[in-house]
Amino acid sequence: MAMRYKSFLVFLGWLIWSGPLLWTQSLEILESSPVLITGSADATQLEFHLSVRNNSAQTLDVRAAIEILEAEENHLIYFCWTNCYAPGVLESPDVETIAPGEINKKFVTYLRPNGTEGTSKVRATFFVDGNPDDKVSAIAEFQVGTIAGLADHLPKLVQIRPIHLNEMFIQWKYRIPFHFQTASLKILNILGKTIRTYSLQSSSGSVLLDRSLLPAGTYFYTLIVDGKPYYTGSLVLP
Repeated sequence: MAMRYKSFLVFLGWLIWSGPLLWTQSLEILESSPVLITGSADATQLEFHLSVRNNSAQTLDVRAAIEILEAEENHLIYFCWTNCYAPGVLESPDVETIAPGEINKKFVTYLRPNGTEGTSKVRATFFVDGNPDDKVSAIAEFQVGTIAGLADHLPKLVQIRPIHLNEMFIQWKYRIPFHFQTASLKILNILGKTIRTYSLQSSSGSVLLDRSLLPAGTYFYTLIVDGKPYYTGSLVLP
């Protein structure tokens, strides 16, 4: 009898100690994982959307984070939660406040293929602010396929790169070693809105931009040839 009582106390102690591990998570992702996103290498960007629900009885401040599990060299990946964050930011500095039972659909991860085929994988995680163990995750697999008729030109032959000349100007040098009808360089802000467009008249050359036209922040630049985006890069201005 004493042995049974001691065993019961041991089991009860284990149950009390491990109780938090048996609790259900406060957050739930409504989409099944993994999520498969497919697109062509000439796409401007691919999108990974998630919906997260607060299953608790309390209002929660929730942060989001991404982990790049696998990525092609030219694939540019970034995400938005309360705001959109520059590539390289892996955890949101901001929180979303989610009421009990509420579903938040603001999360999205973007992948810019930059003309490169291949597979990239991202894990997205939502966690309660101040309690990182109360979390839930989902994985997205981006499968980027062939650009019909253009694969021989991408991505190695097309070249474009920004050069910081000084505090007053930024210069992009480009090279397009095949025949084309139209080409342009677009400058976009972090939200994807085009703020400057430059027409390119020759197969190689440079574009000069007055630095005062761009406030400090993160920007994207896209080289477009015959209506198709060939390369997208990021530019961070202090």
